[in-house]
Amino acid sequence: MLPESIPTVRLTARYLGLDGHPLGGNVVFQPPALLTHSAADLFVGGPTTAVLDAEGRLDVTLPATDAEGWNPSGWTYTVTERLTGAGRPRTYHIALAASVPEVDLADLAPADPAGTQYVTVPGPAGPPGEPGPQGPAGPVRSVNGRTETDVVLDAADLGAVP
Repeated sequence: MLPESIPTVRLTARYLGLDGHPLGGNVVFQPPALLTHSAADLFVGGPTTAVLDAEGRLDVTLPATDAEGWNPSGWTYTVTERLTGAGRPRTYHIALAASVPEVDLADLAPADPAGTQYVTVPGPAGPPGEPGPQGPAGPVRSVNGRTETDVVLDAADLGAVP
């Protein structure tokens, strides 16, 4: 049991097949190497494996990744889903914020982790940046077939009698 001084997050999930039947298997949550927590004077490490129940659910409580006192700070979990009948395991990274004491894994998992390469960055969004310089004027798409930015039409262009 972790000391109460280390904030935790309750993580839930449910896995169903396309026909609605519960999937079996497990989900592994792996922190990076061995973590130290200075305020609690302890080391924390190793994977946590959550086995899916008969309804395809998991319910696990893990240390928050952004809690004060962790070394290294700003770390994330590597999540590996090993589901019966689902083919190869799926792996991605998540951060668990202490400010959100309960979260569903479906709200954190990327839709297609194999199609992207990114690292989750904990913390609030930064302020908006400065506006960039004015871009060049775009061409007029169509005025009697001309695309100059300053189109000058005469009577003949409009089919009018001069």
